[in-house]
Amino acid sequence: MNRHLPVDDAEALELKKFLVRSFDQNDISTYGLTFGISNEAGKRSHFSSVIVEKNQAPEIVKEFAVRPTYNVLYFEKFDPNTNNYISYAQDVDKIELPGLLMELSKKYFEQLGTTKIKETEVSEKAMSLSEVYQCPSCMTVYDESLGDSKNAIDSGTKFQKLPEEYVCSVCGSSKDAFIKTELKIEQVKNA
Repeated sequence: MNRHLPVDDAEALELKKFLVRSFDQNDISTYGLTFGISNEAGKRSHFSSVIVEKNQAPEIVKEFAVRPTYNVLYFEKFDPNTNNYISYAQDVDKIELPGLLMELSKKYFEQLGTTKIKETEVSEKAMSLSEVYQCPSCMTVYDESLGDSKNAIDSGTKFQKLPEEYVCSVCGSSKDAFIKTELKIEQVKNA
């Protein structure tokens, strides 16, 4: 069980041991998942797939011995990079945590094989080369098929037909500074 715990926190370490024992007793695999334990509800600073956060006791009962409750959260698709937490359970007792985490582990493994690509999302990619002229100073491209709207040059105007006073629309370099080059164009077609 890969886990992240608060530093030097005996209570969090004890909770981790309790959870690990429960997983071992039930022969539950957590391969690919990381679990974080936090004593600060709402902080969510652990980079883990699943977070168990301890709720703070309300001020009104601070003088009484009250059993702590926990929230169980997980990242969307169990991917911490999404930064989108989903609440799985709130205000649960410690004894309920192993069962909830086992359910989440099962959910994780079930979703691993269900990523499907819709037919409309499948695309064909084709590469083509287009002859263009590029300004060496600022890398602006003059494409004959597009023209240059800033300089009032219509689309389809050949580079050789540009007026001699033509300058780069970005940096002002002269026409004779442009270099002929090929530009790779990726065309995407939905299948």
